[in-house]
Amino acid sequence: MDNDLLNAISMMLDEKLQPIMNSISEHTEILRALEDSSHTHKAEIEKINHDTAHIKGDIESIKKSISKSDCHDLNSFIQKINI
Repeated sequence: MDNDLLNAISMMLDEKLQPIMNSISEHTEILRALEDSSHTHKAEIEKINHDTAHIKGDIESIKKSISKSDCHDLNSFIQKINI
């Protein structure tokens, strides 16, 4: 084949493939953004789970304090837990 013919074919292919390449680039950017968002949401969920575990521990501690408490009224209980 002649060099001019190969160049013409190459240019035609480049022209036809350009929209596909643009689309692939856009999709890659979208996928990266979604991946970043997914990592952010995962970290937020882990923080919520961590906070929930602490709250659960605090509630269990309060329950134990109430069950062991010899409080006769609310005021003495509040003074014991320092609210």
